[in-house]
Amino acid sequence: MSLSELTCPANSHYVLCGSPCPDSCTQQAEPDGCHPFPCVEGCQCDPGFVLSGIDCVPPEQCGCSYRGRYYLKGDSFFWEGEQCQTMYRCDGSVHAVDAVGSFCGSGQFCGAQKGVYGCHALSDGICQVSGFLHYTTFDGQHYSFRGTSTHVLVELCRLSSSLPSFRVAVKTERHQGNPGQNSQITGGLLLPVLSVSRVFAKLAL
Repeated sequence: MSLSELTCPANSHYVLCGSPCPDSCTQQAEPDGCHPFPCVEGCQCDPGFVLSGIDCVPPEQCGCSYRGRYYLKGDSFFWEGEQCQTMYRCDGSVHAVDAVGSFCGSGQFCGAQKGVYGCHALSDGICQVSGFLHYTTFDGQHYSFRGTSTHVLVELCRLSSSLPSFRVAVKTERHQGNPGQNSQITGGLLLPVLSVSRVFAKLAL
């Protein structure tokens, strides 16, 4: 790929020799200790935009700085050592962090997991669809369904501060070449209980 073909992310452009201290949400003017040389090659934000994490955004869309760390607009987090009793959230409208009382739910523990401090599930649960429409529920029960239909695999029962609202359903369809055979599963799920991590799959039968 030639330099002229290099594609930069939205609101940025390629420079052969740019500032080693580009404007960012945490530093919108070059610090006194920033030297213009050696310069750096790569993508830099367009005029009127600054770095927020790895994205170039207008300054009004910047996040929040808190205790020496930068958080994106809308980020929620716990602070280590407070036993998850306070949840913090970056309010992008005022670029400040709000704090609200919180606690971990049933089946969760407060601690660090994969580098993230907060409420995490004590154990994982799996809801699985396999073969010719065989279902295994989170409690280990097995069911089989035939025909064309849509079944809800998992959904949020009530609003929760630790989970986003979500719903996952599986839909089965008839195979065009063989009306008696179900053709595909259009949704699948591997979901750690009480966490937001999930993996979706499509399985042809």
